[in-house]
Amino acid sequence: MGIRANIVRSRVLLVLVAALASSGVAAQAASACEVQNATTKATFATLQAGVTAAAAGNTLKIIGTCEGNTIIEKSLTITGKSTTAPTLKGSGAYGPVVLIAHSTTVTISKLTITGGTGNLMGGGIDNEGTLTVSNATISGNTQAGEGGGIYNGGALTLVHSIVTGNTAADGGGIANENILKLQYSTVSGNTAEYSQGNGGGIYEAKGGPLTLEHSTVSGNTATHQGGGIYDEFGHEATLSNSTLSGNTAEEGGGIFTEIGPITLQHSIVKGNTASFSGGGIYNAHSGVTVTESVVTGNDAGEDGGGLFNGIGAVVLLNPKTKITKNKATIKGGGIYDAHEGKVVEAGGTVTSNTPENLYTEP
Repeated sequence: MGIRANIVRSRVLLVLVAALASSGVAAQAASACEVQNATTKATFATLQAGVTAAAAGNTLKIIGTCEGNTIIEKSLTITGKSTTAPTLKGSGAYGPVVLIAHSTTVTISKLTITGGTGNLMGGGIDNEGTLTVSNATISGNTQAGEGGGIYNGGALTLVHSIVTGNTAADGGGIANENILKLQYSTVSGNTAEYSQGNGGGIYEAKGGPLTLEHSTVSGNTATHQGGGIYDEFGHEATLSNSTLSGNTAEEGGGIFTEIGPITLQHSIVKGNTASFSGGGIYNAHSGVTVTESVVTGNDAGEDGGGLFNGIGAVVLLNPKTKITKNKATIKGGGIYDAHEGKVVEAGGTVTSNTPENLYTEP
């Protein structure tokens, strides 16, 4: 990322920190909340108090529901005691529930993060550092800007976690502008609700690589493009042993890529819907490589039930790759290939689609 972009991000972070401080971070509700420092054995009534007192490298344990907006400017581990339904809940003030600052390494585990609101970035979490979220649920957060559940401006890994029921203008579940990896995680039931909202589940705008391993993106909605995933600026999205299902958008019900290449490995794109084109996948100006994967049961109101290919190559590798039983109302039930596109069936098959398997523009 360029110097100018970093300066802009730094300014935005300063604005967020100031906003959270002025909204009463110190006034977090103490009821049913206890924060234990596992290193010093000290206890606190709010997470912010525990964070402020902690030394870098400490572990904080959460008991009960801790309300408020917390700024983390040091490397910490924050984990919940599972028998107490540990929760971090937004205070109602604008700003993410948790803000992870630059140059920090933070792990959040065994927690629910909910009730965050904002008009910039990240309803539940705004990550500007290096963050691992494991065995956690990010739900019920809203954001007028990007990233209803999570905004990532740093390096984010989700492991065995769920991002569900969040809303934003773009990136209802997650908005990514750097490095994002999901492992054994689910992004479901999120909404990009702006009139031209993109990325109901995941909005990959200006970020680095997006990697999904053994993960599911399902039941998300975008009002415009990329019901499950929206990939914009030339960064590769790789799905391995993962599922895109039941997502909805105008274009690219499962996934919409503007420039970034898509690679599917041992994955399933199933039951997604586009009211216009690209029920399963919409490739505008890049390329799609499909290996030992299945694109099936997707529906387009116009063209490309399984896949709409604009400019770029679609390569279907291995006999286990199948584009099958998809439907388009007008043309290209399996694949609609625009006149500047190219489909290479290098072992993969396109069969049993309606009205035809492959339509190529003259």
